[in-house]
Amino acid sequence: MTRAIVLSHLGHELLVAPEPSLRPTRCAVRGTLPPLVAGDELEVTEQDGQYLALERRPRRTLLERQTPRGLRPICANLDTLLITYASEPAPHGDLIDPLLAAAFDAGLSPWLIHNKADRPGTEAQGLSEAFQTLGFPVFHVSARTGEGVDALRKALIGRRAAFAGQSGVGKSSPAERPSTRGRREGGHAIRTAESRPRPGPAHHQRGAPLPPRRDTC
Repeated sequence: MTRAIVLSHLGHELLVAPEPSLRPTRCAVRGTLPPLVAGDELEVTEQDGQYLALERRPRRTLLERQTPRGLRPICANLDTLLITYASEPAPHGDLIDPLLAAAFDAGLSPWLIHNKADRPGTEAQGLSEAFQTLGFPVFHVSARTGEGVDALRKALIGRRAAFAGQSGVGKSSPAERPSTRGRREGGHAIRTAESRPRPGPAHHQRGAPLPPRRDTC
């Protein structure tokens, strides 16, 4: 058997990254398996190029979101949550605090990602300075210009992380922008869902792992 990481759901199949290549591959699922989320590690078997998931390995961590019906698992086996905000649209501090709480509850390291840093944004800059004062890692990046993207990728080597933040901040763009060094380096980045301002508890909507740009976990 081979170990594989769940990237996303594709109807009744999964998109997984089997070792050692980690090349995204379709995988059928044995009906006795429990519900799976992005980041789950599986034992899979391969025959004639077809993969079948046989077993889910124990989860080390589990990121969950609050729903009207209780907690719903979003991503498993992460070690870092990349809480993303941007110069445009202006950040909502009341959405960032629940993401920090979710990271701490799951035992993850929260990093703050200021995207679109090439654009003016006093609210985002003030937020970055406040979090730096509190000792949180803060990365200033621009998917448009490439500013800070390589530094973030270098910091993520050997880590498994997910992007999370409000709609429109560009959670996937730093991960998908080609490296200026012309190659991708280790680690896994998963795009979790959007958080939108609304009454009551903050919700993190559907998530999609990277790569590829698929819905959902």
